[in-house]
Amino acid sequence: MFDNLCLPGGCEGLDETTCNTVSSCVWRDVEGSCGTDSVPRDCVLGPWSDFSECSLPCDGGQQTRTRAVLQEPANGGTACGQTEETQPCNTGVTCVCTDLVNQTTCEAVPDPDCAWDGSTCALASPAPCDTLDQATCEGATGQNLGCAWVGSLVECIDTNP
Repeated sequence: MFDNLCLPGGCEGLDETTCNTVSSCVWRDVEGSCGTDSVPRDCVLGPWSDFSECSLPCDGGQQTRTRAVLQEPANGGTACGQTEETQPCNTGVTCVCTDLVNQTTCEAVPDPDCAWDGSTCALASPAPCDTLDQATCEGATGQNLGCAWVGSLVECIDTNP
C-alpha cells in the first residue's frame, strides 16, 4: 500500500481497485467513489445463513445462524448489529432414550434417566414397575420398560414375563 499524498488529487477519482491499495483511501460503496478515511463508514453485514441443524433430536435443542461483517464501521459510522441468532427447535418432540443413536445426543438430552452404556442410549437403572406412579408408569410404557398401568387395580405392573 502507498499513501495518497503521492497521488495528484489525493483519493478522489480513483477506481475501486486502486482506491483499496492506498492506505489512507477508502472505497465508498454507496457513492461508488474513493475518498479519505475521515469519512464515516457504516457497518455492512452480509445475508443470514440458513439455521444449523438442531443440537438435539428431541426435548428442545437450539439452532444457530450467522452473517458476516462485510465492512467494519469506521470514523463514527453506524455500528454492526447482531451477527448470530439462535432459536429453539424440536421442543414438541419427546425423547425416548432408545431412539438416541450416539453418546453425544444421549448425554445432552435433559432426561436424567437416559444413560450411555457404551453402545446404546438406555434408561439408567429403571425403577421396578410396582414403585412407579401412574404418570411415570404410563411414560415408561412408551419407553419399552414393560410396565402397564392397571386402572382398576391402581398400580403399575411388570408386563415382561
